[in-house]
Amino acid sequence: MIRMHSLRQKLAAVVMLTTLAALLVSVGILIAYDLRQYHRALLGDMSTQAELLGHMTSAALSFDDNRLAEENLALLRIRPQVRAGAIYNARGELFASYAAPGEPRRFPARARGDNVTTEGNNLFLFRRIIENGELLGTVYLRAEYAMVSRTLDYVGIAALITTLA
Repeated sequence: MIRMHSLRQKLAAVVMLTTLAALLVSVGILIAYDLRQYHRALLGDMSTQAELLGHMTSAALSFDDNRLAEENLALLRIRPQVRAGAIYNARGELFASYAAPGEPRRFPARARGDNVTTEGNNLFLFRRIIENGELLGTVYLRAEYAMVSRTLDYVGIAALITTLA
């Protein structure tokens, strides 16, 4: 037997569904915006860090002083999101390296040109060191990329808010 709902019930259902749709769209837009801002901020921060390291180690590369390059890389310890860093010479060979405590000392065998990639929870950045138009080497940074965990956190919060609403 088909039960007919009153007009009041039908209108309430339409209002509730419309409100739910608006809430989901709003939450989705906020999540997408924040994740995009997180990606841009991390990329900008790591690019700036790579530029600074490049300028600081240009003299070490010019004078083949890997001890100075190691000291410059050791300053990455104050950046907790940076898990590892390396300097490659102009031939693309590993010159100096740094890994945060507890992180594996794995580095790419060769430097790549200016490049940014993400893989799982890692952001990999390569930035060439150029002084007076001459390629001196390349900076490599591996940083924590919390996009997946951040997305999962937001989805959980959005589910809670939607349920409460």
